Formats: sequence, structure tokens, C-alpha cells
Amino acid sequence: MEEVKGLDRRGFLKGLSAAAVAAGSIGSTASASDKKFWDRFPRHCPSREVDFGLPVTRDKKNVEFIGWNDLQARGTLQVTAKGDWLFAGHHNNGLTNQGPLLNPLTGKLEWNGTSILDIHDPCHPKLVAHIDNPVDTNCRSVQVVYNFGGKDYLVRNHEPSGLPDKSAEIFDITNRSKPAKVSEITVGRNGKKLGFLHKGWWSQESGLYYFAAREQGVGNGAYLMIYDLKVPESPVFVSDFMLPHQEEPGNTLTWHHPIVDEENKRVYGAYLEGGDVIALDISVIKSPTLLWHIDTDPPYRGTHTVCPIFYDEVPNFTPGASSLPRAYALVCNEGTDNQCSDPIRAKAFVFDITDAEKTGVPFPMAVWQVPDDDFCTKGARFGPHQFAETVDGHINRFEDKIAYFAYFNAGMRVVDISNPYLPREVGHFTPLYNKGSVPIRAGQPLAIQGNDVDIDYRGLLYMSDRVGAGLFVLKYTGEDEGHGDHDEKRGDHDW
Repeated sequence: MEEVKGLDRRGFLKGLSAAAVAAGSIGSTASASDKKFWDRFPRHCPSREVDFGLPVTRDKKNVEFIGWNDLQARGTLQVTAKGDWLFAGHHNNGLTNQGPLLNPLTGKLEWNGTSILDIHDPCHPKLVAHIDNPVDTNCRSVQVVYNFGGKDYLVRNHEPSGLPDKSAEIFDITNRSKPAKVSEITVGRNGKKLGFLHKGWWSQESGLYYFAAREQGVGNGAYLMIYDLKVPESPVFVSDFMLPHQEEPGNTLTWHHPIVDEENKRVYGAYLEGGDVIALDISVIKSPTLLWHIDTDPPYRGTHTVCPIFYDEVPNFTPGASSLPRAYALVCNEGTDNQCSDPIRAKAFVFDITDAEKTGVPFPMAVWQVPDDDFCTKGARFGPHQFAETVDGHINRFEDKIAYFAYFNAGMRVVDISNPYLPREVGHFTPLYNKGSVPIRAGQPLAIQGNDVDIDYRGLLYMSDRVGAGLFVLKYTGEDEGHGDHDEKRGDHDW
């Protein structure tokens, strides 16, 4: 068994608080003039929905529509906003029974890959490049770093459909309109080819790339791998980590992706297959060590995303007492079933992790989910996929205690977590499907599929759609501003 290590609670939490200040809250990389500019910017989006020649909003509350891009109707998962650029990772075309799609920039039919967009004007995001593939390929994950040796780089997962060998591809994107591949990661610790590779985390500070992958013939399911990409042209293996029972035959566990808090030497992970949620100590980067672990399946289902959140104050805790500050973890499942075919709905959880490094186990505190209403009959997936885990490319510290969830056919949901024991929804935005949308499966009705959401330096939100409806730029207006604080609904639009 792995040793479960512990730290002094106050020492750990003070470190977390300091790291939060260092990483900054939303807008940390924007200058004062940038923020003032954005305060005026909505006036420059005069007609918004009308500008794009299609109705956009089906249902909204306290969320304003800012802009949209069709992403060439490519099914999209991860969106990564960093500075004035956004990078979109696309699902393989075969996921929705499609062939290659037209790229108007080249005039060619192209298999899905990775899109690069200029978001300086968030009302009208401009697609400047699409990195395609020679065959149907899943490139749903994308991360970027800037100014490594004077150049900017992108890494994406590269999983050709029907082929056993997978990889991570690294591109020089200094010239955004002409990305150039410079290297790839194809093997793990044992020199065996990768048979799976999903989402990752490329640290701007250390150059380390943390990602979920699996060597062919090693272990059961994906586990954490770490590569040194300080010199992106020459990847160097550093270490890996799997739970002890991942090595047992027939016990499939799949780490979905890491959330990395390098300031506090922590990595957090959730297992989509298995339901496990864990935290690792990476003080010794060549030997990650298990700190705490909880298995949520059963009674619930596979987990997807986990982020730590620090609180100086918590309702019903005495200010200044030894019980404060406190740390919690926000966790969510992925709603992988269509039309609620799984009787156990996907949902979000809050765990108290204040003393988890001493006890080895976090304490479950709260559950939040969107009620079924009519979502189970609308078609496709219903439930959370993930919540915004980064702000301008850095770990989301949830300074405002607001969480933004991509919730498949329920669009984007805004959740107030200022009281971690009572999460409550304070806003939402559910778009209409549009002419780019396709059914998620044959026989399924058309439905929006909010797949990911990210936050830029201005606090603007970017939601992707799994089945081709494009990129939605949104702004949470707050629940007390007196505008947009009521439900606005339209019927489904039939193209």
C-alpha cells in the first residue's frame, strides 16, 4: 500500500491561501485599463444574437450572451482560454457518424483536430487556424504555454480511431495561423507505446506536463504520467502514479485528468471508471505519494473533475477559531448516459478535505444537481460534464465562490458555493441547438450538449458544444444586479 502522508492543517491551508493570492483571482493577468475596457465592451455588441443570424438562447437566468463562433460545426470538448486566444479540442468525427468537414480557411475537407481563435473581441471570436489530421482522430484535449524560449506551444491528445497507438502532439504556435509540429510523446515509463491518452495539464511555471494515459499492457485503465516539456522539442519522462489496485487483473480504473496545484505541491484526480477521488503529494516529483483517497462508486458513479477550494470564512463556523481556515474539494460526475438511462443521475459533490491529509479520507458534505424536469426527454446526455477548473490558464481558486458547470442538455449552470454545505444554483444559460448540431447517436433527438466551460482574464465564460453547435461566449451578471435575473425561455428551434 502507498503511504498516506499528512501535513499540519493550518500550515497547508496558509500555503493554499498564499498560493491563491499569488495565482490571483479572475482577471489577474488583465491590467486596470483592460478591466475598464471590458466594462464598456458590451456596448460594442449591439445586436448580439441577431448578429449571428440565428436565435441562440432557449433559457437563461443571470447570464448574458456575448458572442458565438460556429467552430465549423466541429464537435468540441476542451476549451482553453489564455490571454486573447482560445484553443478548442475537437472530438473525432466518428463520434457523431460524420466524415471530414469543410474548413473555409483552406477550402478543404478536414478531419477534426484543434482550432485556434482570436478572442480579443469576445463578441466576435475569430477562428484563425485549424490543425487537422490525416485520419479520423480524437484531439479533445488541448493545453498551451507561452514564451518558452521566446515561443508559444500547444499540446494535444492524438488518438486515431481504430489504431492502437496513441500520442500527445506538441506544436509551435508562435505564428497562430501556421502551427508547426515539433515533437510527440508516444511511450511511458517502460518504453511501451501509449494505448490511451486523455486530458492533461501543462504548467506555465515548471514546464511539466501532467496527463492521464496508459501504456499498452501496463495496468488497468489510465493513470497519471508526468513529462518534462521545458524544452518542448525534447520531451523527457519524469514519473507516473497508479493506485495499487490498478495493477490487479480485471480491476479497471481510469484516471480522467489531473488538476495541478504546484504552489502547494498537490495533484488531484478523479476516476471516471471506478469513482475514486484522490490527492497526491508531488514534493518529490519523481515519486508522487498518495495523501487521501475516497471511492464513491458505489453508491454513486464515476467521477470526472476535482478541484480544491480554500475558505477563510464558512457559515456557522466561529470567525478566528481554530476550525478556520478550511479546505474543501468540489467534485463532479460525468453524465455519460443518454436520456437518463442510468437510474443514478450524475451530480456534483463537496468534500471537506481540511483534515484529509491526517485521516487519509475526505468527509462528504453536500450534493448538488439540476432537477430532471424535462431534460430526460429532450434527448442526448443530461448531467454535469465538468466545471471551469482554470482561469486564464491557471488553476481556478474560486475567489468569488462561484462554480460554472457544463451540464450537457441543460447548458451551463452557475452555482454559488459560498456556503460549501449548501450549494445553490444562481444562474444558467441553455442555448438552442442550431444548423451545425447533429444527433449524439442515431435515433436521438437533436439537443444542445454543453461540454466544457473555461474562464478568461476578463471573467468571461466560454462554453463548447459536443455535437457541433459551436462556441458560446457568456457573462455571468450576478443575481442582484437587477437585469437578467429572471428566467427567459423559448421553445426548441427546428432547423
